[in-house]
Formats: sequence, C-alpha cells, structure tokens
Amino acid sequence: MFRQQKNGWIGIDIGSATVKVAQLAQFDGKLRIIARAIVPRSAPEISEDAETENESRWSASGEIGAAVALAGGLRGRQAALTMPMGLCDIHHLDSLSDVSDDLDSVVRRAVETATQASAEHLQFDLWPAESVDGKDQPLRWNVMAVARPWSDQLYWDVVKNGFACQRIDGLPHSLARAVGLGLPTPLTLPVATLDWGSSQATFCIVQDGSPVYARMLKDCGLDRIMCSLAQGLGIRTEQAYGLLSRYGLSGLKSRNADEMAVLVAELIKEPLNQLEHELSRTISYVNGLRRSIKPQQVYVFGGGGLIRGVTNYLTRQLKIESRVWGLNPDPSVYDSSECENQCLFGPALALSALAWENA
Repeated sequence: MFRQQKNGWIGIDIGSATVKVAQLAQFDGKLRIIARAIVPRSAPEISEDAETENESRWSASGEIGAAVALAGGLRGRQAALTMPMGLCDIHHLDSLSDVSDDLDSVVRRAVETATQASAEHLQFDLWPAESVDGKDQPLRWNVMAVARPWSDQLYWDVVKNGFACQRIDGLPHSLARAVGLGLPTPLTLPVATLDWGSSQATFCIVQDGSPVYARMLKDCGLDRIMCSLAQGLGIRTEQAYGLLSRYGLSGLKSRNADEMAVLVAELIKEPLNQLEHELSRTISYVNGLRRSIKPQQVYVFGGGGLIRGVTNYLTRQLKIESRVWGLNPDPSVYDSSECENQCLFGPALALSALAWENA
C-alpha cells in the first residue's frame, strides 16, 4: 500500500551570504524534508539606496538556479521566498487610531513620522503586535518595510527560474511558523527565535503562532565571529567554521579545555559579548514594558546554531532555556542525514509549509 504524500511549496530563503532552497512533504501526516540545498552568494549585497542601474549586481537568480539544481527532487513549481533582513526595517507603532479604508496611506504616514523620511518607495507588511480583549484595535502594531525595487527584483529572480512566486514572506513570520512545525501540540507560552545569520542577527518573540515582537540586533552578525577567528589565526573563513563546530564555546568555562579551545574562545569573546549584550538588553526591555510576552525558551536558527555549545552558553547567560531548532523533536522520525544542519533551513522549510496554509 502506497503512503499518502502531499508536497509543500518550494521554499527559497535569500540571505546576505547564501541562498537556501528546501521542500517539505507530508508522509502519513508527518512532515519530511524531501529536498534542500544551500549555495553561497556570488556577489555581496549593496545598500538599499543604491542606484537602479546597479540592480543586476544583487540579483539572486543565478544562486537560486544553482540551489535548485543541487537540491534535486524538487516537485511542483509553486514557490515562496523571504529576503535578507538587511534590506528591511522594522517599526513598532502605537495604535493606528485613524485607520481608514486606505490603510497603506495610514501606515506610510506613521512610518514617515517615525523616521522623518519619505516612505513613498517602500512596501509594507503590517501585523498586530498584540491583541486586547474587548478592543477593536490592537494597542501596538509591527511594520516591516522594504524598498520596492528590492522586492521586485527578488520576485523576478524566482520567476526567471521557472517558479510561480506565491508569496514574499517576512523573516519574522517564517521564523514563527518554523517554531510550530512538527510540534505535536501548539505552543501556549511565548518563545523567542534567534536567527543568527552571516551579516544579521534577528530576534523575534512568538506568541500564539505570531511574531509579536521583532528586532535586528546591532553588530551581531556571525561574520564578526568568523572574521575575528580567521584573522586571529591567519586562516580562511571556511576553516574558522570548522573550528567553531569542533571547539565552539568549550573553552569559555571548562577547566579541562585544550589549548586550541581556549584560544578560539578568547578570539571570539568580543563579538560573542556583543550578542549577549544585545539579547539581554532586548529581553530586559520586553520584560519591563510587556511582561506578558517574556520568552520562556529560545530557538536558535542559522549558522550560529552550528557552533558547539551555543545553547548551553545562551541558557547560562540569558537564564532562559535555549535549543537549536530542528523540524521535529523526535529524532526517530528522521535518518541521521536528515537531522544535519536543519537550523540552516528553518525559514525555507516554513515557506514550504505555506502550501498547507493556503490549501
């Protein structure tokens, strides 16, 4: 008897350093990864105020095509994408008391008031930061803004590779969706996500499946740790990744750590302290103003999740249980190859799962 299978969309996570492609499928009601691949970006991003004639420099079309070819086994042509957080701005707005039929204009004016700059070139994603019983309007709103030329370019990069782009999703929403994937029951308490990527670290708080708070942590990209380690030891970045996977943070506290582990820990201490500082002050801010959404757990996504001992470090420093994200907490669902590096593909897999939300 054949197993019933339903395929998800093609999830495409366009980052500042890599492009990740992944697809989920349902087998007998359980989610499985049927294809995934990651390729490096061939050109660095340019700032969002770059001249329009330079747009071809930051196209991700080639990397998407390479990832699709490398993944193999992708099924269907419907796709969803998320873009680098470095291209986006997050705003936290008070109640939009003058909401009318033209919501876009209301949000645009609110963002212009907050930034003291024109927002005519921006596109927005607006969602409630909280719900209040008995009120028609939430007290707070989250807004994510991106320059229209960037979103248009990335949309067409997907289309040029033969896919029907069904949605451009904000990273906070993808992270929130990823947290719930594969869990047997919905989360009832607020949790946090830390997407520790190459050039950006994005912190979100998820409550009832929605990202009620999001913030980009200043100067906390993983590349700062990579550069500190590579420059300190005179090695390539690829070798630095290997050292972090092998030794990680074991040299920070252990009295029995060998000489190399202690050296690695010393070289990455400054950027690591910056991450801990930004996380602590963010959680303290949330706890002071919005105690109801103080996170009870932290899920780590991105390359930072591959650092040995990272969850023990975060748990100790933040006093909050931390874990590296995986699609399913039950390892018996997967073979060993499927479990490897899942934290890199969380947003892409969450994008794939949009197929069932829209069914």
